[in-house]
Amino acid sequence: EFRRVLFRSFMSGGIRMMHEWRQTDRRNKMIEAERLQTELSFLHSQINPHFLFNTLNSIYSLALMRSELTADAVMKLSGLMRYILQDVQREKVPLDMEIQCIQNYVELQKIRLNPNVGLQLVITGDFSSYQIPPLLLIPFIENTFKYGTSTHESTSISIEIEINRDEFHLKTTNDIFIVREKSESFGIGFRNSERRLDLVYPKKHKITIVNNSKMYVLDLKIQLT
Repeated sequence: EFRRVLFRSFMSGGIRMMHEWRQTDRRNKMIEAERLQTELSFLHSQINPHFLFNTLNSIYSLALMRSELTADAVMKLSGLMRYILQDVQREKVPLDMEIQCIQNYVELQKIRLNPNVGLQLVITGDFSSYQIPPLLLIPFIENTFKYGTSTHESTSISIEIEINRDEFHLKTTNDIFIVREKSESFGIGFRNSERRLDLVYPKKHKITIVNNSKMYVLDLKIQLT
């Protein structure tokens, strides 16, 4: 009888410990999920103002020059802002909307670029079946213009975007020039996008960067499913 009672006590204690362990594990997972969501929200809040600030700078430059392209630039920006204000708080958006945002951004950059900048944007594939976190890709595109434009030297920028068998591929290539703008906020969008990739696509993305002081190449691949 003593052995039976001891066995029951042991089994009861084991079951109670297992139940407590499961509760602790479930609680830890919930805390981690909340932490990741909080971090993603924080990254969203940093990326949006940074992106808008740089875009407004471009239009401000056009206005100072009293350029006839200012009105067109404002229209491009309104399209970007509509996308940002309506969709940026969503966890994911249709990938083709993100691609359209990139196209608008590149067109806006074209307006302000000097004729000595050769710009090529190639988009291949059907993006309509996929989703992606909003404004995840823009900082990589923005980085290309930050480093790859010059007011007096000829330069070239190439942006290639494609989708193939559920794999998204972005490749940017640009010459490197001295960046005149130095601030603590410089590069924050780029670093945040890298962090968001780590959070949303763990072990499902790869970034390869080649930087030889003259040429900068970024190669990003994301497995979307």
